[in-house]
Amino acid sequence: MLTINRANWSLWSIFLLYAGFTFALVIYHEPWMDEGQAWLIARDLSISGVFSQMQYEGTPALWHFLIMPLAKSGLPYFSMRLLHYIIALVIVWIALFKSPYPIYLKVVLVFSFMLGFEYVVVARNYSISLLLIFILAHLHDGRLKSPWIYAVSLGLLFNTNVHSFGLAAAMTAGFIYALCRESGKSNSRKILFCAIPLVAAFLAMLQLISSPDNIHFGMFQNFDLEALFVALVDGFTAVDFQGCVADGVLSLLLLSLFWFVYVLWRERAFHPLMVMISSYAWLFYIFVFKHSGSFRHHVFLLITVLYCLWILLSSSPKMKHRDGLCWAFSLPLLCSIWVTLNFAILEFQGPFSRSSDVAEYIKDSGSTYQSFVCHQSYYACGILPYRPERKFWYPDIRSYGTFITWNKDFRENQNILLGDILRRVRQARLKKTLFILRNKIKRTDLRKYGLEPLARFEGAFGYGDENYYLYRLKRDYE
Repeated sequence: MLTINRANWSLWSIFLLYAGFTFALVIYHEPWMDEGQAWLIARDLSISGVFSQMQYEGTPALWHFLIMPLAKSGLPYFSMRLLHYIIALVIVWIALFKSPYPIYLKVVLVFSFMLGFEYVVVARNYSISLLLIFILAHLHDGRLKSPWIYAVSLGLLFNTNVHSFGLAAAMTAGFIYALCRESGKSNSRKILFCAIPLVAAFLAMLQLISSPDNIHFGMFQNFDLEALFVALVDGFTAVDFQGCVADGVLSLLLLSLFWFVYVLWRERAFHPLMVMISSYAWLFYIFVFKHSGSFRHHVFLLITVLYCLWILLSSSPKMKHRDGLCWAFSLPLLCSIWVTLNFAILEFQGPFSRSSDVAEYIKDSGSTYQSFVCHQSYYACGILPYRPERKFWYPDIRSYGTFITWNKDFRENQNILLGDILRRVRQARLKKTLFILRNKIKRTDLRKYGLEPLARFEGAFGYGDENYYLYRLKRDYE
């Protein structure tokens, strides 16, 4: 129960400031193709179809099922952003009012790039992971008193994304161990509580088993040891340090992490220690051998520390190294706040993606065009959520579509030449076509193929560098 005192007024002020600041960002934000891909899958596929599609997505389908009622009921695309914003508000409320962190760590955490931009503005499945992890941290001490809630939360965490898997597995092992040692519950109830996260983990694994024609098929696709060190610096600071500065920041982070592990061992905090080792080993495997990732993935290294620090502070509130550890992980987050402010300025001044502008252009064109050809096809995922009545024709798959299936045929056809695109369009007998292209066409090629430039949409600052160039064939209008 929250009591009204000066401390709570301060926390509520922080919460309201955060809510207003991030809501303005959400309003200004133009979703990019990664956000659109999930919306299109949820909108255009059945429940069984979504499950089948996950073998190409590399993630369980929890986020898709959360947005499916919004997408299928005809609500606007903005509803997904609003849902994601509400999830972020709940995360911040828990962090401010329920966590054992000191006030300075709470403030830098709330306005860090993770919660100040990436996990509130860009609508993806990662914020659900953070919400569940904070819920599980809050429930940890009483998890045997509320085993239903804890077990279901664990099961849901397994089904958020692949980066949460190692963390969820260690939590589940700790939960099962605690259940087995507890007296007072029947064996049948213990088995049931153990079964909930285990069955959920199995369901998630079924979705994560890639199809053989998935472009990311295989246990070991890559070997990039440097990606591990990049992930550590990026995940804690969100800053792209270079040269000696990057080496210095990395050294300080490694010292802080080794110190943290030592304190966990000395305090006999074996549960967070096991979670730390399990989660980091899993994330290292992903970054080095599967996919080097970006900030939204790297920050799970920080999230793991936040969970383990929460458990440690709750169990040892008067621990000797409490303030030292909290400051050690607060300082990198101060760098992250600078990135938050920079991205906020960019969001207010310019577009994160130009896809909404292209969608508006298509709307204004009315019945001028009979067909729409987009290449590279993935960039259409940013446009089509705004135009639910449309499908684009994709030269790479020689067919109409909305979302993208990440198979080898898709990959092999991403770099086809302009002449091949036009040849495939002629073979498909498309007329009065609007070409939406990822790359600008040279003047010599415009004359060679009889293309007329119509509009260009440039200047997006987001991750996908979503610039669009629109053309039509002159002969279609002669």
